Amino acid sequence: MKNSLLLMMLILQYPLLSQIPVTDAATNGSLGLVNSQLIQNNIQLKAMNKNLLRLIQLMEKNNRITTNSKDILQEELEAKKKTPSYVLQSSDVSQNLNLKSQIMDTYRILRQTVQQYDYLTSKEKQEFLRFVTEVILTTKNLFTQGQHTLTTPSLLPPGERLNKIRNINADLEVLLKKLQEYGDRLAQRNALRKSKRSIIQLNEPQ
Repeated sequence: MKNSLLLMMLILQYPLLSQIPVTDAATNGSLGLVNSQLIQNNIQLKAMNKNLLRLIQLMEKNNRITTNSKDILQEELEAKKKTPSYVLQSSDVSQNLNLKSQIMDTYRILRQTVQQYDYLTSKEKQEFLRFVTEVILTTKNLFTQGQHTLTTPSLLPPGERLNKIRNINADLEVLLKKLQEYGDRLAQRNALRKSKRSIIQLNEPQ
Protein backbone atom coordinates (compact mmCIF):
# COMPACT_ATOMS: atom_id res chain seq x y z
CA MET A 1 0.00 0.00 0.00
CA LYS A 2 2.79 2.33 0.95
CA ASN A 3 4.62 1.43 -2.24
CA SER A 4 1.50 2.16 -4.23
CA LEU A 5 1.10 5.61 -2.61
CA LEU A 6 4.76 6.41 -3.21
CA LEU A 7 4.49 5.38 -6.82
CA MET A 8 1.31 7.45 -7.22
CA MET A 9 3.05 10.55 -5.82
CA LEU A 10 6.01 10.10 -8.13
CA ILE A 11 3.71 9.75 -11.11
CA LEU A 12 1.79 12.94 -10.16
CA GLN A 13 4.97 14.96 -9.63
CA TYR A 14 6.58 13.86 -12.89
CA PRO A 15 4.48 16.09 -15.15
CA LEU A 16 5.20 19.05 -12.85
CA LEU A 17 8.92 18.41 -12.95
CA SER A 18 8.86 17.99 -16.69
CA GLN A 19 7.17 21.44 -17.13
CA ILE A 20 9.78 23.44 -15.22
CA PRO A 21 12.20 23.70 -18.14
CA VAL A 22 9.34 24.64 -20.40
CA THR A 23 8.22 27.37 -18.00
CA ASP A 24 11.78 28.66 -17.66
CA ALA A 25 12.18 28.75 -21.41
CA ALA A 26 8.96 30.74 -21.81
CA THR A 27 10.05 33.14 -19.10
CA ASN A 28 13.44 33.58 -20.71
CA GLY A 29 11.76 34.20 -24.04
CA SER A 30 9.50 36.82 -22.46
CA LEU A 31 12.46 38.46 -20.75
CA GLY A 32 14.34 38.48 -24.03
CA LEU A 33 11.40 40.12 -25.74
CA VAL A 34 11.13 42.69 -22.96
CA ASN A 35 14.85 43.34 -23.12
CA SER A 36 14.62 43.77 -26.86
CA GLN A 37 11.75 46.23 -26.44
CA LEU A 38 13.69 48.10 -23.76
CA ILE A 39 16.68 48.33 -26.05
CA GLN A 40 14.48 49.66 -28.84
CA ASN A 41 12.88 52.11 -26.43
CA ASN A 42 16.30 53.26 -25.26
CA ILE A 43 17.38 53.75 -28.85
CA GLN A 44 14.23 55.73 -29.55
CA LEU A 45 14.69 57.77 -26.36
CA LYS A 46 18.28 58.54 -27.29
CA ALA A 47 17.13 59.61 -30.74
CA MET A 48 14.37 61.73 -29.21
CA ASN A 49 16.80 63.27 -26.72
CA LYS A 50 19.20 64.03 -29.55
CA ASN A 51 16.44 65.62 -31.60
CA LEU A 52 15.19 67.50 -28.56
CA LEU A 53 18.70 68.77 -27.86
CA ARG A 54 19.02 69.96 -31.44
CA LEU A 55 15.62 71.62 -31.20
CA ILE A 56 16.63 73.40 -27.99
CA GLN A 57 19.88 74.53 -29.59
CA LEU A 58 17.99 75.83 -32.62
CA MET A 59 15.53 77.64 -30.37
CA GLU A 60 18.38 79.20 -28.40
CA LYS A 61 20.04 80.23 -31.66
CA ASN A 62 16.79 81.73 -32.90
CA ASN A 63 16.40 83.54 -29.60
CA ARG A 64 19.88 84.99 -29.97
CA ILE A 65 19.12 86.01 -33.54
CA THR A 66 15.81 87.52 -32.46
CA THR A 67 17.50 89.35 -29.60
CA ASN A 68 20.21 90.65 -31.91
CA SER A 69 17.59 91.68 -34.45
CA LYS A 70 15.67 93.52 -31.76
CA ASP A 71 18.85 95.26 -30.65
CA ILE A 72 19.65 96.26 -34.23
CA LEU A 73 16.08 97.42 -34.79
CA GLN A 74 16.19 99.41 -31.56
CA GLU A 75 19.45 101.02 -32.64
CA GLU A 76 17.91 101.90 -36.00
CA LEU A 77 14.87 103.37 -34.28
CA GLU A 78 17.03 105.41 -31.94
CA ALA A 79 19.11 106.59 -34.89
CA LYS A 80 15.98 107.74 -36.72
CA LYS A 81 14.97 109.72 -33.65
CA LYS A 82 18.14 111.80 -33.90
CA THR A 83 18.98 114.36 -36.55
CA PRO A 84 22.19 113.37 -38.38
CA SER A 85 25.07 115.83 -38.31
CA TYR A 86 24.94 116.26 -42.09
CA VAL A 87 21.40 117.60 -41.71
CA LEU A 88 22.34 119.99 -38.91
CA GLN A 89 25.28 121.24 -40.96
CA SER A 90 23.33 121.49 -44.21
CA SER A 91 22.89 124.70 -46.21
CA ASP A 92 19.14 124.54 -45.56
CA VAL A 93 19.63 124.82 -41.80
CA SER A 94 22.15 127.64 -42.30
CA GLN A 95 19.69 129.43 -44.54
CA ASN A 96 17.00 129.04 -41.90
CA LEU A 97 19.17 130.85 -39.37
CA ASN A 98 20.18 133.53 -41.89
CA LEU A 99 16.59 134.25 -42.90
CA LYS A 100 15.55 134.69 -39.29
CA SER A 101 18.46 137.09 -38.72
CA GLN A 102 17.67 139.05 -41.90
CA ILE A 103 14.03 139.47 -40.91
CA MET A 104 14.96 140.65 -37.43
CA ASP A 105 17.60 143.06 -38.75
CA THR A 106 15.22 144.45 -41.38
CA TYR A 107 12.53 144.90 -38.75
CA ARG A 108 14.82 146.84 -36.42
CA ILE A 109 16.09 149.10 -39.20
CA LEU A 110 12.61 149.80 -40.58
CA ARG A 111 11.09 150.42 -37.17
CA GLN A 112 13.69 153.08 -36.47
CA THR A 113 13.58 154.55 -39.97
CA VAL A 114 9.79 154.73 -40.31
CA GLN A 115 9.47 156.55 -37.02
CA GLN A 116 11.76 159.25 -38.46
CA TYR A 117 9.64 159.78 -41.57
CA ASP A 118 8.12 163.20 -41.20
CA TYR A 119 5.68 162.89 -44.07
CA LEU A 120 3.82 159.79 -42.92
CA THR A 121 0.65 160.04 -40.90
CA SER A 122 0.27 158.53 -37.44
CA LYS A 123 -2.22 156.05 -38.87
CA GLU A 124 0.29 154.90 -41.48
CA LYS A 125 2.93 154.42 -38.83
CA GLN A 126 0.52 152.45 -36.62
CA GLU A 127 -0.43 150.21 -39.54
CA PHE A 128 3.25 149.59 -40.17
CA LEU A 129 3.82 148.62 -36.52
CA ARG A 130 0.90 146.18 -36.61
CA PHE A 131 2.25 144.65 -39.82
CA VAL A 132 5.81 144.19 -38.55
CA THR A 133 4.52 142.79 -35.25
CA GLU A 134 2.61 140.13 -37.16
CA VAL A 135 5.69 139.39 -39.26
CA ILE A 136 7.86 138.95 -36.17
CA LEU A 137 5.34 136.64 -34.48
CA THR A 138 5.03 134.52 -37.63
CA THR A 139 8.81 134.40 -37.99
CA LYS A 140 9.16 133.26 -34.40
CA ASN A 141 6.58 130.50 -34.89
CA LEU A 142 8.21 129.29 -38.11
CA PHE A 143 11.66 129.27 -36.56
CA THR A 144 10.31 127.34 -33.56
CA GLN A 145 8.80 124.78 -35.93
CA GLY A 146 12.18 124.43 -37.61
CA GLN A 147 13.98 123.87 -34.33
CA HIS A 148 11.37 121.32 -33.30
CA THR A 149 11.84 119.52 -36.61
CA LEU A 150 15.58 119.28 -35.98
CA THR A 151 15.36 118.22 -32.33
CA THR A 152 12.20 116.14 -32.09
CA PRO A 153 12.83 112.51 -30.97
CA SER A 154 10.00 111.23 -33.15
CA LEU A 155 10.62 108.80 -36.02
CA LEU A 156 11.37 111.34 -38.71
CA PRO A 157 13.70 110.40 -41.59
CA PRO A 158 16.51 112.88 -42.36
CA GLY A 159 15.08 113.64 -45.79
CA GLU A 160 11.72 114.56 -44.31
CA ARG A 161 13.39 116.81 -41.74
CA LEU A 162 15.20 118.65 -44.53
CA ASN A 163 11.99 119.02 -46.55
CA LYS A 164 10.25 120.59 -43.57
CA ILE A 165 13.14 123.03 -43.12
CA ARG A 166 13.02 123.94 -46.83
CA ASN A 167 9.28 124.62 -46.62
CA ILE A 168 9.82 126.82 -43.56
CA ASN A 169 12.59 128.67 -45.38
CA ALA A 170 10.24 129.34 -48.28
CA ASP A 171 7.72 130.89 -45.88
CA LEU A 172 10.45 132.97 -44.23
CA GLU A 173 11.60 134.25 -47.62
CA VAL A 174 8.06 135.40 -48.36
CA LEU A 175 7.90 137.25 -45.04
CA LEU A 176 11.27 138.92 -45.63
CA LYS A 177 10.20 140.03 -49.11
CA LYS A 178 6.90 141.46 -47.81
CA LEU A 179 8.72 143.31 -45.05
CA GLN A 180 11.23 144.81 -47.46
CA GLU A 181 8.52 145.79 -49.96
CA TYR A 182 6.46 147.42 -47.21
CA GLY A 183 9.49 149.41 -46.11
CA ASP A 184 10.23 150.46 -49.69
CA ARG A 185 6.64 151.66 -50.20
CA LEU A 186 6.75 153.76 -47.06
CA ALA A 187 10.13 155.20 -48.03
CA GLN A 188 8.84 156.13 -51.51
CA ARG A 189 5.66 157.60 -50.06
CA ASN A 190 7.59 159.70 -47.59
CA ALA A 191 10.05 160.84 -50.27
CA LEU A 192 7.24 161.74 -52.69
CA ARG A 193 5.41 163.80 -50.10
CA LYS A 194 8.64 165.48 -49.10
CA SER A 195 9.30 166.34 -52.74
CA LYS A 196 5.80 167.72 -53.20
CA ARG A 197 6.17 169.74 -50.06
CA SER A 198 9.44 171.17 -51.31
CA ILE A 199 7.84 172.15 -54.63
CA ILE A 200 4.97 173.81 -52.83
CA GLN A 201 7.38 175.73 -50.64
CA LEU A 202 9.33 176.85 -53.68
CA ASN A 203 6.17 178.13 -55.34
CA GLU A 204 5.01 180.01 -52.29
CA PRO A 205 5.54 183.72 -52.53
CA GLN A 206 8.51 184.95 -50.62
